[in-house]
Amino acid sequence: MIDWRNAQVGDFIYNRAGTIHALGAGLTIVEVQQNVDCTYRLYDYDRPRELHLDAGLAVSETAPRRDPRDGRVVANDNRLLVDGPYFRLLHLSGPEAAGALPQSRADFTFTPLSHGCTISGEDVRFGECIAIERADCIALAHGARALLCWPV
Repeated sequence: MIDWRNAQVGDFIYNRAGTIHALGAGLTIVEVQQNVDCTYRLYDYDRPRELHLDAGLAVSETAPRRDPRDGRVVANDNRLLVDGPYFRLLHLSGPEAAGALPQSRADFTFTPLSHGCTISGEDVRFGECIAIERADCIALAHGARALLCWPV
C-alpha cells in the first residue's frame, strides 16, 4: 500500500489532496497547498502531537496515486508545473525568467531555490518565502532558480 519513491534532485511530485505522504531525511522540499487550517496526522515520529487516524483515513486515498504532472525539473527550465484547478506553479530560472512572468496582479508567493533572486532589487534568500502582488519586480541572476505560485 506504500508507494515508496527515492527522491532525486529536481524531482517534482504533485500530491493531490487526500494523498498520504511522508518525507525522508535529507530532503529540502517546497510544499504548496491551499490555506486550510486542517492537517490529519497519521504518524508523528514520536513527537507529542495529536494523531488523527480515523478522520485522516476517512478522507485518504490509500492506493498509490501518481500524477501526470510528476517528473523532473531541469535547472535552466522556465515552465509552468501546475496550471490549476486551484493554483498555478511556475518554475523560474535565470534572467530568461523575466519573459515567463505573469503581467497581471495576483496574490503571488515567491520562493527562491538558490541565491541570486531579487524582488525590486532586494535579495531574497533561499529558505525565504515572499508574498507580492506583482511578478514583474522579480529578477534572477544567471543560474538562479525560484518558484512562483498564485491562485487561479
